[in-house]
Amino acid sequence: MKSLSWNVRGLGSPRAVRRLRYLIKQQNPRLVFLMETKLDKKRMEKVRKSCGLLNCIEVEAEGTHGGLCLAWKDDIEVTSRSFSKWHMDVLVKEDGNQEDWRFTGLYGSPYLRDQNLVWNLLKRLSQEGGLPRDHKRMEIFRDTLEECNLMGIGYSRVWYTWERGNLSDTNIRERLDRGVANEKWRNLFPLGSIHHFPYSTSDHCPLIINTDHASRIYRVRDFHFEVWWTMEDTFEATLKEFWESSSEPLVDKLRNLQIGLTKWANIIKGKKGELQKRLTKELESLIKEDRDDDTLRANSISKLTLDNGEEISEESAIEEEAKLYFENLFTSKGVANPREILEGIEGSISVEVNERLQAPFKEEEVRLALKGMGPTKVPGPDGFPAIFFQKYWHIVGNEVLGYCLGVLNEGREADSANSTNIVLISKVHKPTSLVNFRPISLCTVLYKIVAKTIANRMQKRTGKKGYMAVKLDMSKAYDRVEWDFIKEVMNNMGFARNWIELIMRCVTSVSYAVIINGSRGRTFKPSRGLREGDPLSPYLFLICSEGLSALMRIVKKKGLIRGAKASRKGPEISHLLFANDCMMFGEATEKGVRVLKDILQVYESCSGQCVKFGKSTVFYSTNTNEESKAAVLILLGVRSSSSPEKYLGLPNMVGKRKTKHFKIWMTESLREYRAGVLDYCP
Repeated sequence: MKSLSWNVRGLGSPRAVRRLRYLIKQQNPRLVFLMETKLDKKRMEKVRKSCGLLNCIEVEAEGTHGGLCLAWKDDIEVTSRSFSKWHMDVLVKEDGNQEDWRFTGLYGSPYLRDQNLVWNLLKRLSQEGGLPRDHKRMEIFRDTLEECNLMGIGYSRVWYTWERGNLSDTNIRERLDRGVANEKWRNLFPLGSIHHFPYSTSDHCPLIINTDHASRIYRVRDFHFEVWWTMEDTFEATLKEFWESSSEPLVDKLRNLQIGLTKWANIIKGKKGELQKRLTKELESLIKEDRDDDTLRANSISKLTLDNGEEISEESAIEEEAKLYFENLFTSKGVANPREILEGIEGSISVEVNERLQAPFKEEEVRLALKGMGPTKVPGPDGFPAIFFQKYWHIVGNEVLGYCLGVLNEGREADSANSTNIVLISKVHKPTSLVNFRPISLCTVLYKIVAKTIANRMQKRTGKKGYMAVKLDMSKAYDRVEWDFIKEVMNNMGFARNWIELIMRCVTSVSYAVIINGSRGRTFKPSRGLREGDPLSPYLFLICSEGLSALMRIVKKKGLIRGAKASRKGPEISHLLFANDCMMFGEATEKGVRVLKDILQVYESCSGQCVKFGKSTVFYSTNTNEESKAAVLILLGVRSSSSPEKYLGLPNMVGKRKTKHFKIWMTESLREYRAGVLDYCP
């Protein structure tokens, strides 16, 4: 829904009325608040009806001063609470929306003698009890907003709303017109914003309050453990009391603890409210007033463009589309027969290694896994970060150990703690498609303790011809990994059956929910894919990549492909793997290209991986002829590059002239080093 607020500075001229009609036709606001109409009721009624606004509350002008009008269309319901020559206060209810919201249009008099009356009026309108506040040394307007618990909504387009003077030396611009809201309205419309439109007949800009892309469902905020709680003297005793009073299973115990800690935190915040508000005011005085209003959350999604070109903006529709998109992405498409790949994988896991992997897990391993986690990293759906378990291990440790060792040693399912939030991080400016977001998985700390304990055990203890190098771009590398393929590869590598089953229980028990604009959507169960936030995922992806290595070994053994040599007597390198990146080397011939493409097609059909050839890049050795280069581009459909791309800040391809590529990097490093040495000179 859109609402219009405008200080029209008189509607007596036909030009001003035409401008108002044009604005209403263009923006289609459902609610219109006009100030300084300078018209009596009869003339204002004529103007209003010409704009298609049949419902209204009016305060006629006193001569040529003042005049207010609040008008609305038939598809919304407006209930008047109060009005005067300074304000209009109403409740607004939209069709299909069960919850109404409050709109207060306030006209701040330009006369100093009347301004205190206006600010006191605003305080009375928003008064809901509470003690009087100290307003010393603060501006009246800022004090009034603070006392009424109002904050800026945020705006776009020009920063000012009032302008006077056409010459540069006499031009004055100010932001006199504003939109503010309380916390409940912001929760109801989290993406609500204001647009400043160009003025013409008035020296004030029209303001459009837009809630079209905002959620109309009031959502209870998800629980989030705050680090400052740990600094409160009463927190540990409160936690111990809540914890010892419950005998439920661990996951249910944590869920009930959320309720108790939230109530405790509200009491503490109430006691510290005055200090917090004073410090907040002092901080705000150091920040530019307009800074907050200009910026909306970078990762907010106000609309999406679907594959068929249709645009959706309702948050419920966006949530459902995101769920369907990721549900499809994480759904298995079936695995081709991996026999050809498995033939190239030899058993490399010895009996001794399997015995070490299958030895009963100990308490110390669980504690070590927890200790290695970042204490304040973003938590999963339960809201408890690692610092909660680390700092209060003496209270919660026994139950956590019992749960984790039960999953690790006794074969218990991990479903109850394996729910995951998917947070979307934009990869481009103003994304309009879900493809433009990078999904980050937020797992619960309980699950991460189990997974990291397992992962810790998996760590190791102890030219005459032209050549090409192809850097592959994998589409959603982690998200497409087929679980059955990982299981088959692990089995061929020689991992013990019990160890494979333990890992697959962790992988397959996951459930997802997508976070859209801070709201958690409906959960769904995947049938493929690895999580970027899972400690096991890097190891499992390497196991998946072993399938590609196996294919390369097979064709190399058959003499169908030759790798590149780093030196004359060095070994041939056919491919390099690092994390989810892959670089393949071979002869720049039609035969070599066809073999590479066949390998990738087999690997894709079995593993679920998908190579984006259009975004992959090929590099050539200097002696590669143009005919061979053209054949490679046609057969593979990749991009050709003569200038090496960078990876982790360094060029992918260097060649003999190493000084050229590394000189800038070395110079910068030496400059920083010398600066550090000089800092310590006496």
